[in-house]
Amino acid sequence: MTALDPSAFSEKAGFRSWLGLGRGSGPDLSDLRMLAAHLRAAAPGSRADLIAAITEFVDRHDLDVCPYSLGAAHDYVSGDDPLLMRLIDERVMIGQAVTVEWLRKLRRQHEGDSEATELHRSFEKLEKHLIEFGSTASAARKATQDYGSSLEGHAEQLNNSTDLSGSVSEILSLVRGMIARTDEMEKEMARSERQSDTLRRNLETALRSAEQDFLTGLPNRRAFEKTYENEYRDARAAMEHLVVAFCDIDHFKRINDNHGHETGDRVLKAVARNLSGISSDRCYIARHGGEEFVVLIRGKSLVEAKELLDAARIELSERHFVNRQTKAPIGHVTFSAGMADVFAYSDRRAALKAADAALYMAKGNGRNQILAA
Repeated sequence: MTALDPSAFSEKAGFRSWLGLGRGSGPDLSDLRMLAAHLRAAAPGSRADLIAAITEFVDRHDLDVCPYSLGAAHDYVSGDDPLLMRLIDERVMIGQAVTVEWLRKLRRQHEGDSEATELHRSFEKLEKHLIEFGSTASAARKATQDYGSSLEGHAEQLNNSTDLSGSVSEILSLVRGMIARTDEMEKEMARSERQSDTLRRNLETALRSAEQDFLTGLPNRRAFEKTYENEYRDARAAMEHLVVAFCDIDHFKRINDNHGHETGDRVLKAVARNLSGISSDRCYIARHGGEEFVVLIRGKSLVEAKELLDAARIELSERHFVNRQTKAPIGHVTFSAGMADVFAYSDRRAALKAADAALYMAKGNGRNQILAA
């Protein structure tokens, strides 16, 4: 195997130079198009086709070769990350460049989510150990209780006997000492069991906090992923409808830029309250990240779910918002949404991609509307 030159991935090395095509006055984009065409011809529909698409993406945005650019290119052209696809498309649409620094920032945010996920797994593992410890402590306490009762019975029999030698009193003393120690052990085990219960309750509280969005009080993305997996399984088993929707606040960046992040946070909380108005044990609302929310509706068809969510959209759009600090009018706050019938797709991830694509279409069609995939 040929050794990989680490310098090839230097942020100062462009994609063309990495491929040996040069920059500036050297070969232009047509060289890469020829390379992509060659790759596709060599193995159509295979990994080579994906490499060709990545090649075109990196050169189109004039990105340096580094893990951020190559990773983003892969996730974009393969469709593995719908949110990244939409963020890149929106950035291009408003005329802003897709840069390595911007991709690095997105990756840091993703790594933060990964660290939180790993923390969550550690919590679950610790909880499992605590439950096992509690069961062991309970069983041991029961065993010491039985052992103590048995010893007490034998001691009573010895005490009532009349034909034993003089050493019986010493035996009785030893047995009673064992009973006392057993009693202390039982009390210690009971204390340990209480401590285990306290730790488990504290852990449950910590887990609830880890799955809650601090600003809005809604479940966060991690909590949604768990709920989505469970609802997908249960709804399929019960042969019930399941609809997923992504909601995104319209022109949220403009609100932040014109009125400040404090006002932006107020708007986020207002939208969260608005969506919470339709929540129930059959309608789950979570903050997916940034100004995006996700809705999971079980037991309603796509048409019925759209009517439910549209009612919340209309109610929000009729309100007038004001900057509390400056008293300047913010105006109407609206959201766009895309939704999908989950079981109309091959798997639940495909349904998420479809809902996200519908959201992007709703944004492009003028915003403040809901489109079904």
